[in-house]
Amino acid sequence: MKEQRKMKMMKISAGIFGALVVAFWLLILYVEMGYGPLNPMFFITLVPLIPILALLVFFIRRQSKAVKSGMPLRDERSEKIENKAGRYSVIGTLWFLLAMAFYQMFMEELGLPEILLRHFIWIVFFVILGLFAGFKLYFGRKGDA
Repeated sequence: MKEQRKMKMMKISAGIFGALVVAFWLLILYVEMGYGPLNPMFFITLVPLIPILALLVFFIRRQSKAVKSGMPLRDERSEKIENKAGRYSVIGTLWFLLAMAFYQMFMEELGLPEILLRHFIWIVFFVILGLFAGFKLYFGRKGDA
């Protein structure tokens, strides 16, 4: 019964998180529209939004099914998988930031468009979320972490 209550709170918090991410993206879109014509680079932030929200729904549904079948909400294996996914996503984010630094250094020479800071923050946010969700899914299906 206690696990069911925790699962209900997890569903509510995941719904709030998803709604906040979408609301913030819409708020940024509204602010961007105030600056004039939208930069096409802005829509790059939309590309990972849909898969991340889909992964969020997938994880919550899978966890809900596991709790209904009698599995505990948290166990040693899931904590180990989440820790490993977190470590790998931090390393992946560092590599991504290094790649973005090189992009910024050579964008003028290569004729690439400039990424504004407000777009860059969203891109990094989605990269971190996507990497963590992807690694968690991978290590969860792989077997022993």
